[in-house]
Amino acid sequence: PRAIAIAVVVGVGVLLLLRELLSLTDDDADRDAQAGADGRGPTWFGINASNRWVRVGVIAVLTTAVFLAVSAILKDTDGFHLKGIPVEPIALFVLIALSPVAAYVATARDARRFVLGALVAMLFWFVLWYPNISALPLPSALHNAYQGFLPSYLYPFQFWVNTDERAAAPPLLALGPGVLLAVLTFTSVVIAYSAWSWRIALAERRRDLLAGGDDAQAGVGGA
Repeated sequence: PRAIAIAVVVGVGVLLLLRELLSLTDDDADRDAQAGADGRGPTWFGINASNRWVRVGVIAVLTTAVFLAVSAILKDTDGFHLKGIPVEPIALFVLIALSPVAAYVATARDARRFVLGALVAMLFWFVLWYPNISALPLPSALHNAYQGFLPSYLYPFQFWVNTDERAAAPPLLALGPGVLLAVLTFTSVVIAYSAWSWRIALAERRRDLLAGGDDAQAGVGGA
């Protein structure tokens, strides 16, 4: 129960953080900042939550507090034993839980913020997971928390030895890999050109709108 509770708390906290970091554009951030300056923004626990970074800080603090509370209240000795658990329902549950993350990734509109968020997530995941992948002896509480995410990789778990002869690896410099490399290169160039053309079109549209506004103001001034 402790490992499950920790997984739920961390999962919800990460989803909320991703929602705040990936779903907003610069225009939304400016609008929220203006609402906060005017005193019209939402309030969380008496704190003005108009600024995106304020909301991120509140979510991080609350997630950490609930994580510590769950770790202190639930004990490892209160676990339960199950046998013959199929992995398919677990995979389906994880798929449903990660669907919001996939939705944020698919609908991300700011490429720079998305890349920055991905790099931060990679760094955070490495720091969080390094004790488990480094083969260091860990306290039972921390070790069991990791096993909530990887239930099959216990310390005494060993891979079976494959005594079959290894199949010959396909050659790297051959027709198949060369065709695949050419197709991937062509696809990457097409996508990069499409993204560049789209950004140029948006910039020209914004320029035309600004030029139209300046012309209208000049006409009013002349009149």
